[in-house]
Parts: sequence; structure tokens; C-alpha cells
Amino acid sequence: MNAMEWVQSLAEYSLGRMVGAPSPLRKTNSGPQRATALVLLAKYPGAGKSKTRLAAQLRPFCASDDAVQAIIANFVRAATLDLLQRFAAATASQGGGFECFLTYAPPTEEARSWFASLLQEGRVEDRWRLQPVLSSSSAASSSLGDILCDAGQRARAARGCARVSFLGVDCPDLPLEALLAAASASSAPGVAAVCPASDGGYTLLALPEGADERLCFSDVRWSAGDTCLSQLQALTRAGLTSAVLETHSDVDELPDLRALWARLAGEPDSTSQCPHTRAMLAALATSAPAVLCG
Repeated sequence: MNAMEWVQSLAEYSLGRMVGAPSPLRKTNSGPQRATALVLLAKYPGAGKSKTRLAAQLRPFCASDDAVQAIIANFVRAATLDLLQRFAAATASQGGGFECFLTYAPPTEEARSWFASLLQEGRVEDRWRLQPVLSSSSAASSSLGDILCDAGQRARAARGCARVSFLGVDCPDLPLEALLAAASASSAPGVAAVCPASDGGYTLLALPEGADERLCFSDVRWSAGDTCLSQLQALTRAGLTSAVLETHSDVDELPDLRALWARLAGEPDSTSQCPHTRAMLAALATSAPAVLCG
């Protein structure tokens, strides 16, 4: 699907438009409004299994595979830390409206320890609950839909949350406003909210109370040029209205990393919303300028 076809297809899902059949939502709680579960899904950057497309494109600029993996690990660390701190502070200011879960893969002690250290470094361990993907699954062996479905169901159950919002670490400059807009849209019965990514994926998904995660993620085409459109079609089959919000850019390949650096480079240090990612990329621009300026 080319860019024009993608835009035309996405335009069919205008904000608030009802598509599909009446919603088969589960029975909801009519009592006081409950919190939204915020699920951040992150993959441990070990053993060369994280950011593989970016890693392949970095290889010509690096002296060794170890140097490539160091860049990947540093980026994942910085991006995750920025998101953890930004949304921890913001969600805390929302009066208990969010419960935050950091869902990590693979479900190993090495990965758990790495992410636990990040939470401590960012001084947000009291805001984020660590939970692994199912021990019987991993990002490599199971569908991402299965992982998201399980993570959402466990997050709802753990704190009695009504709604759930999902995001990854590929868009470290995802603004707070995007989360709040998605949470607001999905507070309406039967309305899901999606923030598309410029490459055809999506950066954030918010599901309403009563949504069936199994239906919402059924038959989604992952890691494809039309993943967002496929996700919207799955939401339609699940009987939900799709609210399409602002498009953002994620980082999967080297041009994406360069574009992120271009966005962050002009920000003053004191006001940058991504201080860790900005500092990491600034150091990379000094030590290996061809990577970001090639």
C-alpha cells in the first residue's frame, strides 16, 4: 500500500464515525468511573533481537556488531526512560485516573532486572507496575495480538481498571496530549481511539470499558504497511466505533532515527520532552556523525 492509498483508506475512519455492526460489548459497571490502565509494552534490547531493521541499517556505519547493539540498547533505554517519566508525572497529576503497567518481553529475569533498574533510575518505580508477557510466550514466538490481549486483560484485573490504553517505545516523543485525547475518546461507550503512525502502523490504542481484547486484536496484520488499517478493521469487527486521532512518527529504521533527531535537536535542554533520547542522540551525533547526518 503506497502513501496515497494509506491516506485514502485511513480517511474512511474519521473521528467519531461509527463503522460496523452494533457493539457486542461485555456488561459494564454502572458505578463510579474507574481508572484507565496504561500499558507500555517494551522489548529488552538484548541478544540482537530488538530493532532488527534499524540494526541492519546501522551496520555500515559501525565497526562491529557490538557497536550496533550498543546504539540500539542506548536508544531503547533512553526512549523508555523518557516515556516512563513523562507519563508517570502526567498520569499522577490526573487524580488517580491512570494505573500504569510496564509489560516487558521476553519474560526472563535478565529483562525484569533491566527494566526494574530503569524504573529506579527514573525514580518512577512507585508509579509503574512491572509485568512480564506470559511465560509461555515471547515477542518472537507469539502474536503481538496475543501479547497485547493478555497484557490488557491482566492490567484490567490487577487494579479493577475499566479501560486500557496501549503504547510502545517506538515513539519516544509521543505527547501527553495524545494519551489524554485517546483516554477521553475511549471513555464513551463503544468507542476506541487510535493514533496512527506515519509508516502505516500505530503509536497508541485506547479501548473502552467492556471491549473484548480477543476480538479487538483478532487477525491484525502486524509489522505491515497497513497495520493501522488492519487494526481499525478488527475494531470494526468487534463492534466498536473508531476515533482516529493525530498521526505521529515512530522509529523502526534509520531515516526514522534521523527524523527524530531533527525534531529534538532544536529543542532547548530545559524544555525538551525527551531529555534522555535527546542526550543519547546528541552524543551519537558527536561520536558517529554519519549515522545521523548521512
